[in-house]
Amino acid sequence: MARQPLFLIPLICYVYADFGNDKFDGFTVQNNPGSRDALVASLFSEEDEYDEEDGPIMQSLFTQFLADSETQLILDMDFFKHFFSYAEAYRDGAVEGNQNLMRYMVTIINKLKEFDVSSACLSDLMHYAVTAVEYATHVDDHRNCTDCKCTPFFQQTKNERQWIFNVLDAMGKVPSGITAGNNLWVGSWNTCRKIRTVKNSQGQLWKGMYCLAHLEAYERNNPLRALNHAGRVDAHCYKESNSSMPEDDEAKCFSLIPMLNFGVCMPDSCTDYDVTRIITFAVRLAESAVGREAVCDVKVECRHENEENSMSGDSLAMAALYFLIYTIIMMVFGTLYDLFIYQKEHPTTKGSNHWFLRMILAYSVYKNGLEILQTSKKEGEVECLHGIRFLSMCWIILGHTYYYLGRSLTTDNLIPTLINFPKTFHTQIIVQAPLAVDSFFLLSGLLASYIFFKKLIKDKTIRSATNPLMWLMIYIKRYTRITPTYAVIMLFDVTLFTYISSGPFWRPIEKLGCRISWWTNFIYMNNFLLQDKECCMGWTWYLANDVQFHYVLAPMLFITFAK
Repeated sequence: MARQPLFLIPLICYVYADFGNDKFDGFTVQNNPGSRDALVASLFSEEDEYDEEDGPIMQSLFTQFLADSETQLILDMDFFKHFFSYAEAYRDGAVEGNQNLMRYMVTIINKLKEFDVSSACLSDLMHYAVTAVEYATHVDDHRNCTDCKCTPFFQQTKNERQWIFNVLDAMGKVPSGITAGNNLWVGSWNTCRKIRTVKNSQGQLWKGMYCLAHLEAYERNNPLRALNHAGRVDAHCYKESNSSMPEDDEAKCFSLIPMLNFGVCMPDSCTDYDVTRIITFAVRLAESAVGREAVCDVKVECRHENEENSMSGDSLAMAALYFLIYTIIMMVFGTLYDLFIYQKEHPTTKGSNHWFLRMILAYSVYKNGLEILQTSKKEGEVECLHGIRFLSMCWIILGHTYYYLGRSLTTDNLIPTLINFPKTFHTQIIVQAPLAVDSFFLLSGLLASYIFFKKLIKDKTIRSATNPLMWLMIYIKRYTRITPTYAVIMLFDVTLFTYISSGPFWRPIEKLGCRISWWTNFIYMNNFLLQDKECCMGWTWYLANDVQFHYVLAPMLFITFAK
């Protein structure tokens, strides 16, 4: 049986891909499909024996195949599919029952058709695999070296390929506390991103790129469904027998808590889609080996270090930065003008009649600080509402803090916490934190009614309740009071907030969502529209509800009362 070396596979690819060259490394190949087909056919022949003297020539061909960047661009999945179908045709024509290495390799590599991975990513992955094989070969040769003169050469060769261990070291590892819900196989962010090595004679770099993969379980394996019966010996059976979830919902993904967060170090030539396909392929192979489907979906977040993903390549982020710089300059200028010029010329005057001076003074930190910190009471003010508002705000902050800690990627004891946390008395204020929002709805409705009846008493008539102009002015006033601040917060959250930090746990979740559905927030319908898309600042649902109550429900109630 003929013995073909493994590197004949990329050699065949190179023969097909090198359309422009007729000669390479001692071989002359006519630039026509027939000669290339003949060469491929000879590789699958059962009669040809592999000549060991051709080893250096084959290795040179393999090296040139990996180093040629033009070949990397030509090498795509369509070509692979053509090659596999061509190779299988020769395999089927072979003698029945006589299997050689080439036929076996085609059977294995045929699974690459499911990859759908870009050529640049696949080439860099192959470069890593070849480098690992070369390292192992040189280590074995070094052991057999008896001449001291060859030691420096082997040592230099080993050092040049030492980076492959940095890639492995940056990968996620199995941590402790798995039974307690520790699903963080994070790896090393910095180690991966520091990898820089020349991969070919053209000086192109193999650069590390950190990716965090989130493996989601099926809804039928939702760990939270059995928490209420965690103390029962038959908790699993109880969950199964009392589950009223439809079969379609059982097949859905449980996205609240990932089953596994796995950090991988990949070449930066790979896209998020490439990494997703590779990890999904590996997961499906593992599932077929154990005979059970456990992973519903794979989501990958990769951090690319290219110009498009930097702040300088984001025009909206640069516009937000210029706006921030302009605001800071105006604050400094307005404060200095207020302290050293306006206060001396108008020591007893609180404001100016000129619009330009009012605009300058609006940026004064001193003037705005006095307004914020003043404790004087206004006429007709309901003072007790301030205390209710403050306590409710603290309650909401406390609840959200624990909520985000529970979903954080730094939590390594999630399951015991979810089981034991609600059982203690002093944690009930956190468990019931969602009710704190209702107090703001109560305060908002109370103040709206208070202002409305106060106006009725002042006008001494109820006809104003049905005046369209009055309601239009109320709508405009409320919209202009909330929206400008809302827009500035969204601008900074979507742009500058994305670039102020980095790391495996830094996830600027609002960037893509807000750039798609930002307009739903400005019309305060983000709790209804585009729910199937990435939401923009989902925690602003309260503003949408509050505005809808004021714009729809409040006028209906007041007009009914007036009639």
